[in-house]
Amino acid sequence: MNWRAAIGLLLFLALASCASEGGSRGSGISTAVLGNVASVQSAAAAAPAARLGAALTLAAPPYPQGAVEGIRVTVEGTAAEAETDENGRFSLTGDFEGRLILVFQLADDAAAATVPINVPAAGTLTLNNVIVDTRTGEASAERQDVSFEGIVTSANCQNLTLAMMSVQQSPTDVDLYSVQLDTSTVEDAQGNVLRCEDLYGGARALLQGTVNTDGSFGHATIQLED
Repeated sequence: MNWRAAIGLLLFLALASCASEGGSRGSGISTAVLGNVASVQSAAAAAPAARLGAALTLAAPPYPQGAVEGIRVTVEGTAAEAETDENGRFSLTGDFEGRLILVFQLADDAAAATVPINVPAAGTLTLNNVIVDTRTGEASAERQDVSFEGIVTSANCQNLTLAMMSVQQSPTDVDLYSVQLDTSTVEDAQGNVLRCEDLYGGARALLQGTVNTDGSFGHATIQLED
């Protein structure tokens, strides 16, 4: 084997190795979940009671607010994880989409709380002022904001709802996202307001709005692309 053939073989093997690694990492779509933890409520031992007079005794609250730093944040069932900073902020990315569970686990013990999320592939979900309550095992956000580039699949003008899917969804991603048009605004690329009847299947649009309690999107601006 001459030197040209040897170099060619080495290049082929290197490219094959890179292709193999890329395939094992999934679709390469990067979805983001970020936000901030505003407070933590966790079970703690009650402080000694303070005796006031002969009959009245008051105890310190057994569930004090905890530190917002060092909380482990994960998307259940995925490898995506992050840790809150000193101000409770967190940011994580990964190859995931749809209706999922976000888990907040305290740094000093195994106590955790979860909150359901709904985020399109390659979109960004922001959880504002999360309250983590490990007493109930539930977390809640003051507001969830969502942003993603999608494709209109259908519009129900009678019920004022819109169905969209992510532009960057993987072949196995069949998630559709429901948008409430009664609280949202639809615009063309120049910013002109459109009617529901102006929408058509296959149109690409950028959506920026909030997540409703049922997981649908609302209070959104939906701007169609040229």
